[in-house]
Amino acid sequence: MRQQDFDLRRALHALRRHLLMVILCVAGAAGAAFVVSAVQTKQYEAEASLLFRDPKYDERVLGSQVVQPVDPAREAATNLELVSLDAVAEQAGDTLEMTPTEVNEAIQISTEGQSDVVSILASDPDPSRAAEIANVFAESYIRFRRSADRLKIRESRNLVEEDYDELSGEEQDSEAGKALLQQIGDLKTLEALQTGNAELVQEAQPPATASRPRTRLNVFLGALLGLITGIGIVLVRDRLDRRLRNPSEFEEALEVPTLSSLPEMSAGVFRADNAGEAHQFDLGLQMILARLKYFNVDRELKTILVTSAASGDGKSTVAWSLARSAANAGDKALVIEADLHRPSLAIEHQIQVSPGLSEVLSGQIQMTEACQNLTASVGQNGASRTTFSVLTSGELPPNPAELLASERMKSLILTAKDEVDLVVIDTPPVTLVADSLPLVRFVDGVVVVGRFAHTTLDEAERLRLELDRLEASVLGVVVNRSKRSDGYHTYGYRQYETPAAEVAEFGPIESFHENRRLR
Repeated sequence: MRQQDFDLRRALHALRRHLLMVILCVAGAAGAAFVVSAVQTKQYEAEASLLFRDPKYDERVLGSQVVQPVDPAREAATNLELVSLDAVAEQAGDTLEMTPTEVNEAIQISTEGQSDVVSILASDPDPSRAAEIANVFAESYIRFRRSADRLKIRESRNLVEEDYDELSGEEQDSEAGKALLQQIGDLKTLEALQTGNAELVQEAQPPATASRPRTRLNVFLGALLGLITGIGIVLVRDRLDRRLRNPSEFEEALEVPTLSSLPEMSAGVFRADNAGEAHQFDLGLQMILARLKYFNVDRELKTILVTSAASGDGKSTVAWSLARSAANAGDKALVIEADLHRPSLAIEHQIQVSPGLSEVLSGQIQMTEACQNLTASVGQNGASRTTFSVLTSGELPPNPAELLASERMKSLILTAKDEVDLVVIDTPPVTLVADSLPLVRFVDGVVVVGRFAHTTLDEAERLRLELDRLEASVLGVVVNRSKRSDGYHTYGYRQYETPAAEVAEFGPIESFHENRRLR
């Protein structure tokens, strides 16, 4: 159920992000349907109705039925088949100066169930011509059916006349002869009375409006098709694009709460001339520290390992900024750069590369001598300062995994834990480099950094599985470079309401994890 809910929420987020694409598909398909309808030749439809009714002249004239009654459903089917005969189309075509094929293409014949009424619907670009075709076709059928019935009676009369002519004069004057003569007269009368058992009860009238193209219906169907197509494109694109684009997606993939969503910042965000952007970023950092304390009120949290699922997610920036923000809050903070493969803090912040962590772990220098004290903030009068300490990676060693897994590294973390209020350790991505795996056992908790629209679902799930195998105490996820479109700032309050409510209900962070798994 959790995966289904996640997929549904992700699909809804994708539709919201690409709403413009869906709208364009709807508008494009509806516009195309309108254009196609506009260039189509208008067709007008006129309808004539034939009523099939037996006047029973055979009973009146002969005193008995010549044709036995049949099943109503069968009779209706027979009537429809008779009207559809090619002979009728040929007769109508002679009058209309059309070929039988053209007549059949212009005519639609239908009946309702066992009804005795047959509808003849004719279509043509000219409304008057459509009415003419329907009426001529109906009249042609009546003539065809009347001629067929008269021919049948005439054949019967001819047989009776032959029998009468074969009689002698004396036999013709007998009662039998007189009966045959009477029968001949009755058949003549019945032949003259034949109507074909069909009559035109509703003549077709020229229609006032065209029946085709149905522009409104076509536009609606086009818009519906465009909507389905647009949604399909978005969902397929989202299925192929596995990048996480919402804090809730990070939570579901990593099964941890969101500590904060940090806004995208430009280069030099902490310059004095960029105070507004730096303040916004600091709000997110303060939220992280506040939530870490709130989530972990029952235990001490002094050493934090910061990692990510992939390179480029901004974990080093988050680690540096957390130490700086803690110092601004009045705590003694130290950030340790434990990425001995691709260190970036020294170059990015223009500080000394060495001596650093590698020199300390190799016994070349003491930690206190390698740490660099940097300014976190300056008071308004320029005199009061807050500082935090940085231990860079130092020169890149040939054996980084051995150094980080050594007892000296464990002792360094324990020593730093005793001397400062918060130790933040920047490590390479856990899923890419195994160096940081031993450090998980030495710290109080792990903070995962994910990058908005950069970290993929597969990367996040691999990281979660790896941390689960290490039995790491994962504190939460920081969504870096987040872009929210709900009208609230990425560092504001709305995005934190759900996790805060959940933690308040289920207690500390361990209960939060357990509850999410149960869900």
